[in-house]
Amino acid sequence: MEDVIIKNGFGFKLSEDKQKLFAFTVPSATPIDISPSMLKEQLKYEKCPLYVDDFLLAEFVSRFQAKKADEEFELEVGYAKDAVCEIHLNKDKMKASLWLIPSFNGQKITLQDVKNELAQQGVTFGLVSDDVLSELVNREEVDNVVIAEGAEPVNGVDSYIVSLLPEAADKVPVIHKSEKNDDNDVVNYRELGDILVVQEGDLLAEKLPATKGLSGTNVLGESVAQKEGQNLPLSVDSKSTRLNPENKNQLISSITGQPVITESGAYVSPILHLDSIDLSTGNVRFDGSIVVAKNVETGMSVFASKDIVIEGDIINSKIECLGDLFVKGNVIGNSQLMVNGKVQVKNGAQGCQETAPLLLTPRIVALSNVILGFVENFIVESDSNIVVEQYALNCNLMAENIEVGTKSRKASSIAGGIAWATNLVKAPVLGNSSALPTKICVGLNPRIQLAIEETETLLERNKKKQDNVRNTLTYLEQHETPSNAKKKMQLNFILSELESEANVYNLELKSYKSEMTFIENPKIIVGQKVNLGTTIQIRKSFWKAQEPLAKVTFFPEKGSIKLIKYKS
Repeated sequence: MEDVIIKNGFGFKLSEDKQKLFAFTVPSATPIDISPSMLKEQLKYEKCPLYVDDFLLAEFVSRFQAKKADEEFELEVGYAKDAVCEIHLNKDKMKASLWLIPSFNGQKITLQDVKNELAQQGVTFGLVSDDVLSELVNREEVDNVVIAEGAEPVNGVDSYIVSLLPEAADKVPVIHKSEKNDDNDVVNYRELGDILVVQEGDLLAEKLPATKGLSGTNVLGESVAQKEGQNLPLSVDSKSTRLNPENKNQLISSITGQPVITESGAYVSPILHLDSIDLSTGNVRFDGSIVVAKNVETGMSVFASKDIVIEGDIINSKIECLGDLFVKGNVIGNSQLMVNGKVQVKNGAQGCQETAPLLLTPRIVALSNVILGFVENFIVESDSNIVVEQYALNCNLMAENIEVGTKSRKASSIAGGIAWATNLVKAPVLGNSSALPTKICVGLNPRIQLAIEETETLLERNKKKQDNVRNTLTYLEQHETPSNAKKKMQLNFILSELESEANVYNLELKSYKSEMTFIENPKIIVGQKVNLGTTIQIRKSFWKAQEPLAKVTFFPEKGSIKLIKYKS
C-alpha cells in the first residue's frame, strides 16, 4: 500500500521503518460514518502488509465518532508480526496437527521451525515426510492438518465357536430313470434330502482360543496397551453334549438329534422344529420328534422315530411315526397316517370319496387310541379305541371299542360304511334319514375276521381260475393236435400252481379260524335312533332295521341278537 492514504476525514500511514500502521483524522467538509469492518475491508483492498489489530481499530472508530469537528488525533492500529507455528495433540496423543499463521512483514516459518516445535512437543512417531512438511510450510497458512499419526493397538479377539458340522449341500431333486429308457426322466422334487441329524459321538463345535492382540504407539513414541480377548467359557448342555476327551475345546453329541450351534457352544435337540413341510423342505425323515408350525402340504412324506405334532393341516400326505401323532388342524384328502402310538386330530379327517389308482387311500392306522373331531370317507384302524366327537360318515372303522358323539352332541351319528369293534360300538344315531347303508359289527376280532374274509375271497378267485383251466383242458383233450399238446402241458403246470396256491390259502384260513373266538358280552348301544338301512352283526348273527328304532342296546343271547331299551 502507499505510505499515506487519506479519505473523508481520516487516513492511514506507515511508519518510516514500515513496521507500524497509524490511523489519523484530518479536517473534512464531508466526514462520513465509519465502522471497523469497513476500515478493515479498505485496508485489505489497499493490500496493507501489516497485521491490523481489531481492538485498536475499534478504538479508533469509537474516538473518531466521538471527536469534535476540528479535533485531530492519530492511533496505532497495526504492526508487523512474525509467523506462528503451533502443534496440537489430540486427547489420546494418537494424532498431531499443524497450524501455521502467516507473517505480516515479520519473520516467516521455516521447515526447521516446524521440526523444532515438533521436538519441543516430543512428537517422534508417525511423522509425514520432510517433503510434505516443506509443502505445508510453503503454503504459509495451514489450518489443522494432521502431520503425525500413531499406530493404533490391535485388540485381541474373544474366544468364539466354530461349527464342525458338515456343510449342508444344496438340495438336489432326485432323478428317477424312465422305465422306458426314452430319456424321459422323472424328477421328484419332494426327495430333496434328509434334515441334518447327528449321532452320539459326532463332533459338533469347537471353541477357538482368545488372542492377545498387539500394542500400539502414540505420536510421542509411547506404547499404547491393547485390550486382550476374553477366554469365554464353552457351554456344555449336559442333556445332549459333552466335551471331547481328546480335545477339551470341542463338543461332541451325547444323543441323536438335530444339532444347533450357539454363540457359547452347541446342543442337540431331539425335536425337529419346522415352519411347514413342502417342496422347500422335501420329504422329512428324523430320528426323534417333529413339530410343524403350519401345514404338511400336498404329496409330502414325513417319518419320525418318536412323536409328531402338526399345528396346521395334513393335506394329501403320508405321515409315519413310532410315537404319538397330534394334529391341531385337519387331515384332508388322500392322506395316510401310520402311527405306533396314539392319534389325535383336533378338528377332523375328511377324505376323498373317490381315489385315483395312483393316489393314497385315505387311512389312519394306530396301535393305540384314535381320537377325531369328525371323520368322513376314511379307513380308520386302531388296536385300542376309536373316539369320534362329532360324526363318522362313509367310513370303515375297526377297533376294540368305537364311540361316536359326546354328551353335548346328541345327534352325532355313524352313517354309511362299516363300524367293526371287538367289544363295543356306542353312538347316538346309526344310519341316517336317507337309509344310507350302514353296518355295525361286534363280538368277533375284526382283524381276524377280515383276514378270514380276504382269504375266502382269494380262495374263491383261485377256484374260478382252476375251473377255467380245467374247462380249457377238457376242450383240448377233445381236439388233439400237436400244438394243443404243448398248450395242455402249459395249462397243467398252471393248474398245479393254482392247486398249490389254494392249499396255502386253506392252511391260512384254518389258522385264522383257530384263532377266532367269540368275545364275551359285546354290545351296540344307540342313545337316540337306529335308521333304516342299518345292519347289525353280533358274532355270526344279523339284524336289519325294518323301521326306525329309538334308544336301544343290542347284545347276543343264545345264538341270536337281543334288543332292550337303552337307558342312559
